[in-house]
Amino acid sequence: MNPVNTRNGHPVRRGTTMPAPRSSAKNPDLEAVLGARVVSPTAHTAIISLDGEIDLSTVPRLRSFVHTNAPRAIDLLIIDLSEITFCDSAGLELLDECAARSTAQGTDFRVVYRPDGPVARLFTVVEWRMSFAHYTSLDEACVVESD
Repeated sequence: MNPVNTRNGHPVRRGTTMPAPRSSAKNPDLEAVLGARVVSPTAHTAIISLDGEIDLSTVPRLRSFVHTNAPRAIDLLIIDLSEITFCDSAGLELLDECAARSTAQGTDFRVVYRPDGPVARLFTVVEWRMSFAHYTSLDEACVVESD
């Protein structure tokens, strides 16, 4: 079975995981700090599930992973932060970048996080005005609204 399907000539990757960093000189445990995988429950939806820590040291690798593996020919991109254990302002900036990029491509962008988790606390502390839809349940985020 080929894990790469196409939609409108664009690859849709299923089950892709984030590779180990090329250089681990600064932080040999970087791979253990942040995990990422892409799941495409339908040809029109991609979910990037993250676990671990999102901070200044992991955002560049995460940005590259999202830009490389988020299919462009989809209707809905969901970033699932339910398993994130830490997130700083660099993570918030990355979410804004992802939202802007998705909007430019005509893709609906949604974020899922635990209401009692570190991402929710960070949103509250910095009084973040989210430029994207946010949900506390992946099931809710996956519901495609009809016009």
